[in-house]
Amino acid sequence: MDVERHDALVGLKVLEADGAKRPLQFRTVSASDAESLATLLPDTKTADFTPVITEGANFAAALTTLTPKPYATPALIGINVLMFIIATVLGGGLIKVHPDVMIGLGTDYTPLTLGGQWWRLLTSVFLHFGLLHVAFNMLALYVNGMMAERIFGSVRYLVIYLVAGLAGSIASLLWHPVVNGAGASGAIFGILGALLAFFVKREGGVPASVIKAQRNSAMIFIAYNLLNGARQGIDNAAHIGGLSAGFVMGFLLSRPLSPDRNQRSWARQWTVALGVAASLAALIGFEISAGALAPRQARDSQGRLIPREALTPAPRSFGGVRLGMTPEEVLAKKGNPISKSNPEWIFNTIDARHDGVLTVGFGSIRGGGERRVVGLEFEGHDIGSAPPEIPYMNSLTVADVISKYGEPIRRQPQAEGFEWLWFPNGTFFHTRFGKVLGYGVYDLALLGG
Repeated sequence: MDVERHDALVGLKVLEADGAKRPLQFRTVSASDAESLATLLPDTKTADFTPVITEGANFAAALTTLTPKPYATPALIGINVLMFIIATVLGGGLIKVHPDVMIGLGTDYTPLTLGGQWWRLLTSVFLHFGLLHVAFNMLALYVNGMMAERIFGSVRYLVIYLVAGLAGSIASLLWHPVVNGAGASGAIFGILGALLAFFVKREGGVPASVIKAQRNSAMIFIAYNLLNGARQGIDNAAHIGGLSAGFVMGFLLSRPLSPDRNQRSWARQWTVALGVAASLAALIGFEISAGALAPRQARDSQGRLIPREALTPAPRSFGGVRLGMTPEEVLAKKGNPISKSNPEWIFNTIDARHDGVLTVGFGSIRGGGERRVVGLEFEGHDIGSAPPEIPYMNSLTVADVISKYGEPIRRQPQAEGFEWLWFPNGTFFHTRFGKVLGYGVYDLALLGG
């Protein structure tokens, strides 16, 4: 019953023994074969018959007519893939990710983003952690983006994508105590939210059967990915932030699929949509600057607050030297030191603009025979001598340091009031009589080795 044919497709419903109607669909070799098959089937039509195949085909044809060449989705995929290739070439990692390299390229890293580098909220949307991350995201972008771009038009689609991506970055930043976030998933969820808004709003030109099928499909896809993300520990904050922003922008920017829609003026719609986006951005920015909105604070197993700096991984390089470099690589980068002993070398400048003292410590990584840089220490007289990668902290006391980083994982008292303090985020301090003399970063793998 309810047989329908469109081109090479034939659809029908089979009445089961329990009275249920089970839909079936066939794709034949040609339209003539489909017509021949349809003539052999019963021509009974039920009261609720809807030509689903025909309406779906007409909907797809209308989208192609309205947006013949969706250029934005391929362009976005190309940019994301290009940035992944660049990150991989620069050492970001094809499979195993190197976070410090990705931070340098512009991930949404809490200390730097909140420190004034707000552009990271956008650049992080075009960076990915590894091959699987970018592959799955680009597949989802292609599948959902092509339809969304045809429905909304390329310009509206791009606006939705970017606003949702920014919203996902902000949500991730505020949800986690410390985050190093990247990926297009917030923007992709925004595209899904926009599609859902379009079909919920029931704009003109879309058959009821298409609205129902696409709305249900979008809801299932969203629910599955949110539940799967929660199960695997994926950043659902970015997903929910992007989804919410995409739904709002999609609702405000949706238009009927009428043939003349590209010839009509939509100035009022643009004013409302961009006004809402700008107002929310200004409000969130003000709340963050005023301290009313801030990342969540982490707590230990006893419920005590953990300082954010204690959760923030220390930089792995400054002064042109990176943890893990060989002595030969250090010589090639810095030249000869002013002092050269077995465990450490001393340079009298950080770089051309910072005249602090740089001490490079060497050791054997995880018991291996090859010597590598395992620690970097800075000593300086004022803020202008400090390397740009780490703040000036020679004015701090031991009490200040513990308040900032929490309890150290090791304290090494020495003669004449000297003491070393080692913190779990990879930062160490050299103090005397409770005052900081120098500080730096070390390789956690060497602690205790």
